Amino acid sequence: MALLVAAAALATVHAATTRVAVNPTTAASEFLGLGTRPRVRALLDANEKLRRLQLQGFDFPRIVVIGDQSAGKSSVLEAISGVQLLRGTGVVTRAPIELRLSNSQETTCKASVEADGVPGWEGPCESVGEALNATMRALPGLKPSQRGARRGITEDIVHLRVTAPGAPELTLVDLPGLARVATEGQRPDVPELTRRLSKTFIEPSQSIVLVVCACNADLATAEALRLAAEADPDGERTVGVLTKPDLMDPGTESSVQDILRGKVVKLERHGYFVVRNRGQLSRNVTQGQALTDEAQYFSTHSIFGKLAQRGRFGAPALAQYLAEVLQDAIARDVPEARRLVDSKERDVIAKLQALGDAADVDPSKKRARLVRVATDFAQMVQEACSGRSDGERGLTADVLALYRGFDADVRSRAPSRNASSYSARVREAVAETRGREAFYGFPSAQVFAGLVADLVDDVRAPAERVVSDVRARVLVAGRAAAAVSARRFPALRKKLEELVGDVASEKYEAAKDSVALFLDAQRHPFAQDLLVSEEPTPRPSFRPQSRPTSSNDAFEGQVDFVARQIDRYFGIFATRVSDVIPMSADYALVQNLGRDLALRVADAAHSLSDEAVSQLLTEDPDVARQRSELRDELSRLLAARETLDDYAAGEVVA
Repeated sequence: MALLVAAAALATVHAATTRVAVNPTTAASEFLGLGTRPRVRALLDANEKLRRLQLQGFDFPRIVVIGDQSAGKSSVLEAISGVQLLRGTGVVTRAPIELRLSNSQETTCKASVEADGVPGWEGPCESVGEALNATMRALPGLKPSQRGARRGITEDIVHLRVTAPGAPELTLVDLPGLARVATEGQRPDVPELTRRLSKTFIEPSQSIVLVVCACNADLATAEALRLAAEADPDGERTVGVLTKPDLMDPGTESSVQDILRGKVVKLERHGYFVVRNRGQLSRNVTQGQALTDEAQYFSTHSIFGKLAQRGRFGAPALAQYLAEVLQDAIARDVPEARRLVDSKERDVIAKLQALGDAADVDPSKKRARLVRVATDFAQMVQEACSGRSDGERGLTADVLALYRGFDADVRSRAPSRNASSYSARVREAVAETRGREAFYGFPSAQVFAGLVADLVDDVRAPAERVVSDVRARVLVAGRAAAAVSARRFPALRKKLEELVGDVASEKYEAAKDSVALFLDAQRHPFAQDLLVSEEPTPRPSFRPQSRPTSSNDAFEGQVDFVARQIDRYFGIFATRVSDVIPMSADYALVQNLGRDLALRVADAAHSLSDEAVSQLLTEDPDVARQRSELRDELSRLLAARETLDDYAAGEVVA
């Protein structure tokens, strides 16, 4: 907008000296000294070029104008831009207007108006007001659904582009005036809508907020100043504008001095400016004549003419100041913009590389691509099975955790950890087989074998579960590899998932059979050192005793002996099971799966028909869309970098 300001001010100054209606942007580069200040012009041009690229995630400095309804906001913009925005009695801004002022090599001023859902318009700058009115009446959000509905407000944005010789590159946003209440025929939410629109545009830290208030309004209750204070509490980017000084009650003009000195509502950094609006009755007066009249009004006024803040009166002074504020904001943002552009460019290039080139057309190239994708897939699975996971938690880490959990589960079933319940089980087993051996004091071997079989059956379910869990982890790793290697090709991805599922199922069945056979063998007790103990148990004596052992004493002795032996044997059994079960699962489902899958995938890739290969390599439409969007974004980022490089080169030369 600073540029726009420059153009307007220039137009007015030029018109004031010639007393003729002139193109307001004709001498824009001469006004504010832009013609002799190449760095300023380069800053403004670079900022607008970057803005027009519409880079995602980037905000660039711009001037946003807010104010209460009837505060004279649009008239201020006309004065500093030289473009008559709206015409007609009672007409107000009913939609956000994004005004772009651009330099042109042509000799005439041209304009265009665009909005979604509305036919575009192009024509001379003199007809902009009528074009804006027509466009706003046709906006979807303002189409009349009831009497007076056209007096509503819409969030639809109207884009106004003005190109003229010598015009600076500038973007300015003019918003609907803040409404306190909805008038007849308006939507009841108009006050909230105007506040929400203003907040949306002024909250970004790159927005320079131009707050317009009438001199005769109560600034302490001005909604525009309140919203600006919320968005910019430190006042670093808020500029105040007081309008309609000629409408103040006689004798109250001195209150403007208190406002300018910050005694009413203080704007810490930028303060206030005072401008005189061109009234509805003087619409036929040229901008140049209006500026001349404004300058004469302030210089001859009995109060304003004596105020010390002479640099704070008139549209040209406001335009000059806004230009400087915008230039400073842009200059501060250039280094950060370069860093963001470079970072975003690297990110987009990485995403494009991940998507790969567009699908091949030649059948031989298609098959070669299929082989590459299939090979990459098999290699990814093999690497996952071998423990290479690029720093992330991989398949081997997951299955090792399963094996440790299985070991803990098995050892938690030790008889010594369940002494009370297991003692009852041993006592029951000994009692069931009690016969002649009880007379001699020997326990039955059948008791020991039966209890061992119970131990085996107790761990059968956890063993089957750990094998099943390993299979599940392998399938997850396979699906992840297929998603990465065949991301662009949904049919191929599904085919690879089916292949890994088939191979994993085969390996799973083999592992289950191996585990079942192993556990069946464990039902028959066997251990080389089972009867070796630290304190050998004395052999029973067959010599007559002076006091025969009671039957109950013999029974308790057998129970104790069997319990101790079972507890010792469980340690051997638990170690054996905790090693062999995971070993069987790992050998079948992890170590051999990657190799066998690679062979299966290679065979399938070479045996498919050309038609089947073509179907498998049909690209996902979303991937094609993403690639197109990324390429477009990359071209815009490259253009942005070129713009920043050009500006930096100019800085070095300067």
